[in-house]
Amino acid sequence: SEDYLKSLDDFNYEIRIFAQRIDEVAKLLRFIEDGAERIKEIEGKMNITYVSDKNYNQLM
Repeated sequence: SEDYLKSLDDFNYEIRIFAQRIDEVAKLLRFIEDGAERIKEIEGKMNITYVSDKNYNQLM
């Protein structure tokens, strides 16, 4: 019975460690997603600048 409780305790510990790793992966994925959004925003701004420069050059 004592062995059973110890193995249950060990298993519980393993599950907690695993849950922490999953949490870390989820945080990493959110970080990557935020980064991708920022890149899209910057690309959008660069594109607007490029288009307005092109229009300006056509006027000249």
